[in-house]
Amino acid sequence: MIEKGHFQELQQLLERININTGKRNLRQNFVFSATLTLVHEPPTHIKKKKKGGKKPTRVTPGQKLQNIISMLGITNPKVVDVTKKTGTSGTLSEACIHCTLEEKDIYLYYFLQRHLGRTLVFCNSIGCVRRLAQLLTLLQCKPLPLHANMIQRQRLKNLERFRDNTNALLLATDVAARGLDIPGVEHVIHYQVPRTS
Repeated sequence: MIEKGHFQELQQLLERININTGKRNLRQNFVFSATLTLVHEPPTHIKKKKKGGKKPTRVTPGQKLQNIISMLGITNPKVVDVTKKTGTSGTLSEACIHCTLEEKDIYLYYFLQRHLGRTLVFCNSIGCVRRLAQLLTLLQCKPLPLHANMIQRQRLKNLERFRDNTNALLLATDVAARGLDIPGVEHVIHYQVPRTS
């Protein structure tokens, strides 16, 4: 949230609370982040805006942390890192199915029929979620869509139905990519390759 340009209101708030240096030095700050060590390429629109022919450099986790410390006005930082050394669980198995665009729906349906269990399918667009929801409803798979254009009450209702049914199917955009804690998800399928890692 505090990365430059993401949330202008938060940026203005940080600037305002850091005006008084006396109060800033007395204030105690706590910063919690699930993605502090996550480093990514700058967005393409930033790369294109870069003038002078210089290529934008990738920020290291240390630089990212230093930027956050200076942005918040932290004077005596203490960092507690609970990051696991291994990125994925030992019980996780990954697979990739190479197929043509026309075969995607068939492979998805086949997978859902062969591998029962709570399944989360990620799509890159709301249109894709809607199309798959219609198709899988016709095939009697009872999909539960989840995307940003739904009202909050409907989103929560679909999440609750997904949690309550051990064989549920949730079709979601990246609105479900972070912050959801749903126990017992057996399968996560990226119907389309994610735009960012």
